Amino acid sequence: MKDFPGTWILLIGGLFLVQTWVVPAVVGGVTASEWFKGTPEEGGSNMPLSSAQTERAFHSCNRHLATRESGTVLSFAPGPQKSWDIGFGRYIVQASVDIGSAGSESRRRDYLCRVHFAGGDEHDAGNWNVDGIEFSQP
Repeated sequence: MKDFPGTWILLIGGLFLVQTWVVPAVVGGVTASEWFKGTPEEGGSNMPLSSAQTERAFHSCNRHLATRESGTVLSFAPGPQKSWDIGFGRYIVQASVDIGSAGSESRRRDYLCRVHFAGGDEHDAGNWNVDGIEFSQP
């Protein structure tokens, strides 16, 4: 490279172009995705908490399980074991449910549920969407 000083100029110019156009385009694309909707004031925490919103998220997970597990008898816990507000209207709920069928013994299953608030009235169940449920091993 010392034989051709123009290589340094091309290298520095290329880095400048990447920093000026490529990086802002990538960052803009990522922050415009579904994960970053909302405002930073909507919070987010890695500490478990209990609030009215986490209770609504818990009930949304239970409604989703009730429709998904038709034909079985479900007995839900009165509240979540832990719940997290991870920001931008997204919540994670850790809870348990007793699952059984008519005439058989029920078994307890722990689950994690990811749910997000889509906007509108918080009391309307249709405004809460379950993104996924994962059960513990039986």
